[in-house]
Amino acid sequence: MPKYDCVIFDSMIKALRDAGMLPVKPLLDFGIKSGRVLDIGCGSGVVGLEWIKDSKAEALVGIDFNADMLGLAETNRCLYGKQCNINPASISLLQADACSLPFEDESFDAVFSFNVLHEVADPVRMLDEAYRVTRRGGLFCIRDLHSGGDWTKLEWASRLPRIDDFRPVVRACLAGAFSAEQFIEIVDSSNMKPAEKIIRPMLLCVQGKRT
Repeated sequence: MPKYDCVIFDSMIKALRDAGMLPVKPLLDFGIKSGRVLDIGCGSGVVGLEWIKDSKAEALVGIDFNADMLGLAETNRCLYGKQCNINPASISLLQADACSLPFEDESFDAVFSFNVLHEVADPVRMLDEAYRVTRRGGLFCIRDLHSGGDWTKLEWASRLPRIDDFRPVVRACLAGAFSAEQFIEIVDSSNMKPAEKIIRPMLLCVQGKRT
């Protein structure tokens, strides 16, 4: 797992949010917008909170291995409850291992994850666990960093406040990120093998429906 300051990470995610750069719309467009949903590796919670704000889903469960991140997620959960008309009771946070999820089979209507796969000890196991807890007919969307995808070098990123503080965080994450070939090999070794794989310069993604 990369080492970086959780508070700086939270500031970076909020800066991306304010710039309209969080990947919430792709989740909604894919169809993840209702029911009980799991966010694997929720970090400081902002992506999931932005998603539930727009989706009005029944419930969101966020898990993360890092207790400091979960503390920030709890703070953000309360803030969103006050500022965005979100019921804090619809969001629960839990410290857990992405490779050993503490949920029964088919516990969620949908599962998503952002930029976590490259951080876990066993990425194939994480995909299998995400697949296991998705109900039959439910959707999953696992997005991750591309090893060559340093978005902080793009022109629009230079306008973000505190961009110089964010670059070390991104570099730490990219140090363990997968190439397209590595990502495909991981997915093809998991139960998500038949699902759609999306490979872009800044994105690796596997998404589909649980059969």
